[in-house]
Amino acid sequence: MDETDLVQQTDEIYVYVKFLGEGSFGRVNLYRNSTDNSLVVWKEIELKKLELKYRQEAFSEVEILSMLDHPNIISYYKHFIGDDVLYIELQYAKAGTLASMINQRKKINEFFDEETILWYFFQLTSAIEYIHELGIMHRDIKALNIFFMQSGLLKLGDFGIAKILDPNIEYLKTVVGTLFYMSPEIIEGKKYNYKSDIWSVGCVTHEILTLNRVFDAT
Repeated sequence: MDETDLVQQTDEIYVYVKFLGEGSFGRVNLYRNSTDNSLVVWKEIELKKLELKYRQEAFSEVEILSMLDHPNIISYYKHFIGDDVLYIELQYAKAGTLASMINQRKKINEFFDEETILWYFFQLTSAIEYIHELGIMHRDIKALNIFFMQSGLLKLGDFGIAKILDPNIEYLKTVVGTLFYMSPEIIEGKKYNYKSDIWSVGCVTHEILTLNRVFDAT
């Protein structure tokens, strides 16, 4: 997918609500769709500030998001480019992130009960199994990229560095991800595959169980 494939426009009117966060390549803001009064997230990536490689990665994220349809993955709605900014509209998970839930429980020393842990684990692994069957590696599975709806439904999000594996290529080499959750292969600069995502799931599961990261990266 290239840039010309991504140019779309929207006739809907959105009202800015609040700033949610900022990453290396753009901002994430909350908007209200005036048509149906729903809250949505807009990921806004300033393309003119990016090198060609990172522009291509932004387009790749849209391609991957458009492939996904799973109850445990943040829904992608649409995208368009305006004034050299790529806007990606996504589902809003109002209940926040797993990271914030863990931090709240850690402050009061209250662990998750066994039933909740199993339910979270089932939902997360269901999402991972689904994307792996599509040939996609997430490459940044962590508590901060796991979201919750008010119903308690878990949603895996942020596919910014996800990668579609070529059927003829079994391994990747690029060192990406978050150090706390990286597999040994990635840290050591070796080839890696889907198993690195599974390693990250293990790190997240440990964090849910103990309220502490399994490794303290420095």
